[in-house]
Amino acid sequence: SIIPISGETVLDRNGKEIEIKEQLHKDSKGGEGIVYKASNGKLCKIYFKEKITDLRIDKLKLMQANQIKIANVIWPESILYNFNKEPVGCLMKEAPSDCVDMLRIHRRDLLEKYFPNFKRKDLVGLCIKILKTFKRLHYYNVIVGDVNPSNILVTPQGVPYFIDTDSYQIEKFPCPVGKPHFTSPDIQHTRLDQILQNQEHENFAIISLIFMTLLPGKAPFSYIGGGSPTQNVRNRNFP
Repeated sequence: SIIPISGETVLDRNGKEIEIKEQLHKDSKGGEGIVYKASNGKLCKIYFKEKITDLRIDKLKLMQANQIKIANVIWPESILYNFNKEPVGCLMKEAPSDCVDMLRIHRRDLLEKYFPNFKRKDLVGLCIKILKTFKRLHYYNVIVGDVNPSNILVTPQGVPYFIDTDSYQIEKFPCPVGKPHFTSPDIQHTRLDQILQNQEHENFAIISLIFMTLLPGKAPFSYIGGGSPTQNVRNRNFP
């Protein structure tokens, strides 16, 4: 298939033309594809050719047909096609432009730089909003799977936005990716693309995320003189 790039045109599910604008930002090229701004004010995620599989497209069709209306969850709205009618990506809305990822909250120096007015109660409030979002996703039987601070953006007012949702686990389609130190020890030695995670697996990742949010600069499985965080997770070694 022909993979479109910036300046070229794609078609949405209804055959409407959308021009691919500039790359969203320098970090918007990931392991699966590139995120661009779109001419209709939304975002286009265009996959690398080798990442376009029947399984991925079947999953996107299911997500397209089952729109989850949670305001702060950036859900795929439409599969995007090239002019040969081959699927090449997905269309989604853009999170507010003043968002930054949670990595900037989990480091004390970056927290003070990007959220200078944040107090303890603001961190607690953010955690509550994050937990409520997970609860709503779980209500729809959706498992995030790849829980990590890069996939949640936060506004200066402390509103979280969940992104990279096309990797989420939905029905029979697993989440194929994940960060080792956010992955439950029960599935550490398993290929994530070959299993369906449950809410207990997800809870491990959520607890780790909340820990790092309430204690900026600290990770739950890191300690002086200890092994790597990933090894500590696998060994269930929580100091």
